Amino acid sequence: MAVERIDHDECTGCLLCAEVCPMDVIRPGENGPRISYREDCQSCYMCVQKCPAGAVEVSPWRVYPLGRIYGRFDPKERWIPD
Repeated sequence: MAVERIDHDECTGCLLCAEVCPMDVIRPGENGPRISYREDCQSCYMCVQKCPAGAVEVSPWRVYPLGRIYGRFDPKERWIPD
């Protein structure tokens, strides 16, 4: 789950996406909003809802398999408790 991209051709630079992001994944940059700490994105879609230009894209897929974060994992991404 992550912010995939910000289309800077469509972006107005209002930074509403950065203001509403509860995880600070989107932050102000030199040329408008930039994506930081993509792995922290919770896919809440608040940035997508607030963007008046529709410039933010969020993926419903995980950036990393859960097993890499919470324990061991196998190639099928099934969590194996320790």
